[in-house]
Amino acid sequence: MAEVYLEDSWVLGIRIHQNSVIFRLEAVLTAGHQLYRPPSCGNQHCYRRASMTVRSDRPLSLRRSGQPPAVDASGEVDLGNIDTLVRVAGTAPDVWQLNGDWGELLAIDPAILLELD
Repeated sequence: MAEVYLEDSWVLGIRIHQNSVIFRLEAVLTAGHQLYRPPSCGNQHCYRRASMTVRSDRPLSLRRSGQPPAVDASGEVDLGNIDTLVRVAGTAPDVWQLNGDWGELLAIDPAILLELD
């Protein structure tokens, strides 16, 4: 995850399953990522479509913000960014928090997998 800049990646959709939440992303790859390419004309970053799955054997807590999504010039929905992905201090077992304009996700001892298209 170190080679993906989540704060500038766009959340395009969120799917909720029993033990996982899948974020559909327009992910920003940093120069350290093996698939990084210089940004195309007119882009600030190297973007790649991706799915980020947050999975846990424990219950996940997803609270949606209720804010209407933005729609870009091409008609694609934009739910904002993943502003934070942090371990909540002082928690045992480990609780991780993700949040952004789309809402907040709390996950206990999660496995986080990013798959590029």
